[in-house]
Amino acid sequence: MMRLSPKLFLWLAVFAGLGVMILWIEHERAAAGLRAFKAGLEAKGERLSWNNHVPPMPPAASNGAPDFNRAAAALPALKPEFQLPRMKLLSPGRARVSWRQEVLPTDKHPDVWPVVGAIVEENRDLLAEMHAALERPMMVNAIPYERGFEALLPHIPKLKSATDLLAIAALWDLRNGNTNSALTNLVASIRSVSRVREPLMVSQLIRTGGGTMAVQATWEALDHDGSSDAQLGAMQRAWEEFDIRDGAVGAIQMERAMCIAVAAKCRTNVSYLRQVGSVGHSHSSSPVVAAQDIWFQIIWPAWTSYGDERWMIGRAQIHLDASRLMFASNSYALGKAQMTAAMAAHGEPAKLHILSSVLTPSVENYFRRVAVFESSRIIATTAIAVQRHKLRHGKFPEALSVLVPEFLPSEPLDFMDGKPLRYRLLPDGQFLLWSIGDDFVDDGGDGSTAPGSTSGARVWTQGRDMVWPLPASEAEVAADNAAMEAKRPKAP
Repeated sequence: MMRLSPKLFLWLAVFAGLGVMILWIEHERAAAGLRAFKAGLEAKGERLSWNNHVPPMPPAASNGAPDFNRAAAALPALKPEFQLPRMKLLSPGRARVSWRQEVLPTDKHPDVWPVVGAIVEENRDLLAEMHAALERPMMVNAIPYERGFEALLPHIPKLKSATDLLAIAALWDLRNGNTNSALTNLVASIRSVSRVREPLMVSQLIRTGGGTMAVQATWEALDHDGSSDAQLGAMQRAWEEFDIRDGAVGAIQMERAMCIAVAAKCRTNVSYLRQVGSVGHSHSSSPVVAAQDIWFQIIWPAWTSYGDERWMIGRAQIHLDASRLMFASNSYALGKAQMTAAMAAHGEPAKLHILSSVLTPSVENYFRRVAVFESSRIIATTAIAVQRHKLRHGKFPEALSVLVPEFLPSEPLDFMDGKPLRYRLLPDGQFLLWSIGDDFVDDGGDGSTAPGSTSGARVWTQGRDMVWPLPASEAEVAADNAAMEAKRPKAP
């Protein structure tokens, strides 16, 4: 075997030393760049640690979550085929008032009232326990936020089903003329999600989903002419107290902090990095596995992890800035435009960025769902105020500005573009109330199906405009009942 000369050996050693030095300098440069980036954000007031965003646990006397969760956990599950349809659009801008139907058919059952009514009546005690819990101002659960994305949330499914049953109970009570009980259940359904304090995206989506159920029940309740001004006022206050803003922004802050914590753990825990980085990837051969293992153990922790983390933080900052602008301006259009432009400049994560491609959530859809819910909440609140004006003055207002200050503190704004909410009286004495929707085009209160929608005419928030529906005619209800009967499985 040829022996290396002392001079050649020295040169090899020098080159190896230079290589190590260059790698070390690159490591330090990347690490220092990330530290400087974080320091710049913190200097602007950003809080990057997850424990800065954990809501404080309130005194037991102020926290309704434990008692609410106990009652909700004891509720029976309502099978999907017996879900009570609410605010079902039968034609653009026209919906069926479910509680007015003596028989309420679906495409699976000729009448869901017997099953729904039995569940409500058999669980009155549990509903009352939830009412009592919701008299407390907050719903804060003891969530192990330190576990990051692995934190378990066992209360979430029951929260959703409990909110649903409260809204269903409201309609059952309206059907049976129990106005006080109906509005108590309706206010409870609103509070069950409005008072939740959890800075997590999944929790905020549950809040918007539960809130949507309560909006539907609110529309149904406003068709009831037996409610007093005081009862409608209580319903309106419940909607006015529903603040999605802090929760929506706080969830993005918490998710960013969790991404930072995952990155830090991955740098020191190879098995955890391998577990996170392997999500969604299959290994077809041992060479591929070996190459990835080298990447997980050496290259990513020492070099590419810093750029990976910086990209995630930068994207989260774009989402935060856009959400803050959206809520400050009361305009989804402005927030979305800023986010779209900033994301285009930010670009896609590099292929070598393991965590960016795995942990970064689809915030664009989250933004839209929050914006659509906030728009529907404002519309529902305004519709209650319009109804109160008629109850007190004998007619609907000529314009929404008339509601100020007797029923509203200021003229309501369309959350889609920040301009005054759209409203006009109709020749038959009814009113048309609408938002321009997420295409940001005012179609004059056209509730017909928006281009590209897959929901048909069944979801009022997905029309060309978001039009607060009018009650469907008896002929429309009869035609829909016949269509559902044709779809139902025939008895053997």
